[in-house]
Amino acid sequence: MIKPLREGRNIVKKRKFILAINKKMKMNFKRVISQLLIFALMITTVQIGNIKGANAIDLDLGFTASSNGNNIAINKIDSNYQTDEIDMSVSTINIKSSGTSYYKIEEVTSSSSGVTVINSGSGSNTSAKIVITQYNDFYATIKVKDLGTNEIKSYNVKFKFSEDNSDAFKFDTIDVACGTGYSTHIGVDYKDSDPDTGDYALSNLPDNIDNVKVSILDANAKPITSGVQITMNGSSSNFKLVGGDNKVIIKRTVNGHTKVFNLILSKKGSATLKSLTGVTLSPSFNSDTTEYTVNVPTTQTTVTLNPTATDNSSTIKVNGVIVRSGTNSQAISLKEGRNNIVVKVTTPDGQASAYNVEVNRAEAPRSSCLKSLTINSAPLAPGFNKDTYEYTSSVDNKVTAVTVTPTAEFATSTLKVNGKSVANGGTTGFISLDEGSNDIDIQVTDVKGDTTDYKVTVTRRYGKDNVRLGSLKTTEGTLSPKFDPETYLYTVKVDRAVSKLKIVFAAQNDKAVVKVEDKEYASAQQSDYIDLKIGANLVNINVVAEDKKTTTNYKVSIIRDKVEAVNEWVLAGDAWTFYDATGTQVKNRWVKYDNNWYFVNVSGYREENGWILESNKWYYLNPDGTMKTGWYKGNGYWYYLQGDGSMKSSGWGQYDKEWYMLNENGMMQTGWILRDGYYYYLQDSGVMKKGWQYYDKNWYYLNDDGTMRRGWLYTGKEFYYLDYSGYAKMGWQYIDGIWYYFDYSGKMKTGNLFLDGKWYYLNSDGSLQ
Repeated sequence: MIKPLREGRNIVKKRKFILAINKKMKMNFKRVISQLLIFALMITTVQIGNIKGANAIDLDLGFTASSNGNNIAINKIDSNYQTDEIDMSVSTINIKSSGTSYYKIEEVTSSSSGVTVINSGSGSNTSAKIVITQYNDFYATIKVKDLGTNEIKSYNVKFKFSEDNSDAFKFDTIDVACGTGYSTHIGVDYKDSDPDTGDYALSNLPDNIDNVKVSILDANAKPITSGVQITMNGSSSNFKLVGGDNKVIIKRTVNGHTKVFNLILSKKGSATLKSLTGVTLSPSFNSDTTEYTVNVPTTQTTVTLNPTATDNSSTIKVNGVIVRSGTNSQAISLKEGRNNIVVKVTTPDGQASAYNVEVNRAEAPRSSCLKSLTINSAPLAPGFNKDTYEYTSSVDNKVTAVTVTPTAEFATSTLKVNGKSVANGGTTGFISLDEGSNDIDIQVTDVKGDTTDYKVTVTRRYGKDNVRLGSLKTTEGTLSPKFDPETYLYTVKVDRAVSKLKIVFAAQNDKAVVKVEDKEYASAQQSDYIDLKIGANLVNINVVAEDKKTTTNYKVSIIRDKVEAVNEWVLAGDAWTFYDATGTQVKNRWVKYDNNWYFVNVSGYREENGWILESNKWYYLNPDGTMKTGWYKGNGYWYYLQGDGSMKSSGWGQYDKEWYMLNENGMMQTGWILRDGYYYYLQDSGVMKKGWQYYDKNWYYLNDDGTMRRGWLYTGKEFYYLDYSGYAKMGWQYIDGIWYYFDYSGKMKTGNLFLDGKWYYLNSDGSLQ
């Protein structure tokens, strides 16, 4: 159908063209003449009215298509471009810019196998030639550059051949012969091509069809052979089908023109492999055999399979990961021993089969034993043997750390020393040694996870100032509590029949001296017999260090039968008890002894080293149990304990003529506090401040009672003004409708004032005149 141009559009174009000339005057004369020629051609086109559709100029594409001297109309349908039908007598299509002064053909390309594109020219005078070898519709991409804006636009144009010319290529039926002797025939009519792709198809062919012959027949069911070439995968004889799609290409040439028809034969798939390579299988591969074994050396840690499906439409998964047929799978990690790999083949209709490959990786030689073990500065006892698992070693006191170098029998084993990994044959970092016994654990783990533990006990001698006992007991009875070198009070209870016993001891430092009841003994032995009276018997054990300067005391209260004591302390276990004048054990009350106060709890034991709440008052007891008075600092806070020992809390307190504030928890306050509507400032020592106080870059004044001053202040010599926040004002201040000036120290100025280049006069009351 003819698509004439509208005159109105031409008028608009002409008006825009004239305006462009008048306003910009940038176009050269040659471009003006070319533009006029184009308008003339467009007007002529409207008058002639014998061209189908709108060509590239009408669509303002910047290019034209022509053949044999005639333009080929290009239509825009929605966002797609398509030519009018092209006669099959055409052998070449020319692509040129619609105006070489304005447009340039950058490139013309096509992926169709039935055409060849030749780009030519240089500069702005470029063009392209499309040579046609097969008369099937095709697409070409044409890129055009606007020389005015340098913008490049791309158009994908469908070149469509006339259906009227296709009669020469028509046939009646595509014949597919199959079965025994190719005696079974399946036909596809010419008119049954896919409307979108133009292809012919036979779907769901049975899987027992392996070979076919394809021919095209005329209306009399006679084969057409002249100018006909039928191929599949490069073969032109009988075609062997695989599962999935099989593409047969039918080329027909008439009078030197060729058209291609595609026949898709879809065969039901077979869920089998054609081959499986990448490893040496046992038995050798066969499509019908699904179980295989593979043996690899221990040095091989991965394996890759290459499966090929019998049918090209089947999906292959190796251990659940999709692998394209005929390509390598992912690298599969192998552990020592048995490794199972599953190759699953699935056809589009859901049929599936699995091939199981068992890969056996040889086990490496292994051991969880050490080959050697050394500790610097500490020889082992006994000497190392891989089958001996416990060792001892001794070092001098000045040796505060050692390193360990373990070596496993096999490099594949892993090592840990005290829980930290160490390289085989490597040396650990320094391991700190406490005085006395230190255990070092070495663990060897082989590749199978079996472990062997070695232990070295390193004894570091104690220092010359060490005064602790390493052991303590009595020949009769048992220590309470259980002995610990840093526990110094013990109790032993014995029957009335036991009239004497010995103290058995050993010092940590074997060069220390031990005194029991002032009698000196060597560092590791037992005392002479100690006679016991009925009741409590306190034994003092004094340890003197090797340096002859440092000492400490252990006390053992040996209670024979029952306690008989009057007005004295008795050690019971690791705690002290008190018996009054009647010989009765005191419980849950204060005890005054040797001019000091102590408190004995409800269980009869002396409270020590901490706070106690008694009769709703808090008291603090020293480490020896004596009641604390005066100032005490604990947990970063100061507390005041009054003459009776009770803690002062919640209010003011005057001590040594200074006032302090303590909160409800007894903690001494510092800094600013608000109390009963007044602010006070307490120094870091807790003392209430009076007079001037400089704080946070401001001056404040505290009255004699400590309250913060506000408003006017006369010190007897100078006037100051303190605002509601309490700090002294400086500079000009507007107070009660009057201007005043205060210097940098806050003093009110009077008299003449020269400020910022001006003179001011301030009255004797400070007001600005």
